[in-house]
Amino acid sequence: MGKGKFIIIDGNSLMHRAFYALPNFTNSKGFHTGVIYGFVNMINKIKEEYKPQYIGIAFDTKAPTFRHQEYPEYKAGRLKMAEDMAEQIPVLKEVLTAMNIKQSEIDGFEADDIIGTIAAKCDEEGIPALIVTGDKDALQLISDNVHTLMTKKGISEIEEYDIPKLKEKYGISPAQVTDLKGLMGDASDNIPGVPGVGEKTALELIHQFENVENILQNVSEIKKNKVRENISNNMDQAVLSKKLATIARDVPMDFNLEDFALKEADKEKLFSLFTELEFKVLIEKMCGGLSCTGAAEAVEITIKEIEGTDELRKVFEKASKSGRFVFKIDNELGEMLRTIYLDVDGKQYRFNINDSSMPLIGKIMEDPKVLKEG
Repeated sequence: MGKGKFIIIDGNSLMHRAFYALPNFTNSKGFHTGVIYGFVNMINKIKEEYKPQYIGIAFDTKAPTFRHQEYPEYKAGRLKMAEDMAEQIPVLKEVLTAMNIKQSEIDGFEADDIIGTIAAKCDEEGIPALIVTGDKDALQLISDNVHTLMTKKGISEIEEYDIPKLKEKYGISPAQVTDLKGLMGDASDNIPGVPGVGEKTALELIHQFENVENILQNVSEIKKNKVRENISNNMDQAVLSKKLATIARDVPMDFNLEDFALKEADKEKLFSLFTELEFKVLIEKMCGGLSCTGAAEAVEITIKEIEGTDELRKVFEKASKSGRFVFKIDNELGEMLRTIYLDVDGKQYRFNINDSSMPLIGKIMEDPKVLKEG
């Protein structure tokens, strides 16, 4: 096996990023194209910046996983995927096939588990790997060979995590990421954790006792009465939550490194797909000298970050005057990290939902004179 760099992409995470980062692009037939456009552009950016020798993309399937068998309420309450996102997935996979990028999905397992298994193979062979995702669960897969590229806001901001970076940010090792989730839970996956234990308390406990197992064996040494009581009453739940948060690294899959080798794209197939999607710039960039007559011009998108309530108030005033705005809510990172994307008179904005912004959001959402689409 070679030692070239391996890029492992969390397909579902990247799709959500593209969906929430870009406006509602459509072609002239009304087919939504933003997810595909953003996804392809991010792959191109990663390839140009990190120059991998191998690349693979993992996707979830609709089938229940072993976690659902363990805990039927796992991921219960998640909203159904938006139709304008779902309709793009089959076409996106066609595009990725035309790009000659290996895709993996296995019933009974999540994309995370496929990524974990590939990462373990890379570790065994000493192949440097980078996991592209917005899911903090992947931080448990970090090793000397494996780092994560955490997508932040939008589709262009990436933060690389290695062992020292994780230690600096949270004060824990990769192995302790599952202990953190076991204690604090994860609302986005409906992992219960221990009631009343948030990130701060969970980190304090991990710094003192190292892991969930040691905490449960030394409950009497926990100083805070309420925390001690909650853990005493929810020991099984803490163990279950840690198990649910643990990424499998032994998924039964055929792994041939050369299947993931970076290959030339099928330019004629890409040209056909991009022409239908009306991606003129991508045709010019990725399809060589093939003609792009009839393809629409791509639009350069700039998303303005709103900072402070005064700026947000002015944007909402513009929306009130125009009588309409389009919005998307990105809650991929959980209830406490939600972001709203706005399109007002063709200009795009982004801001975080917090105590300061909620009153302004409530006011405009309740205004019957303003049409809201989202």
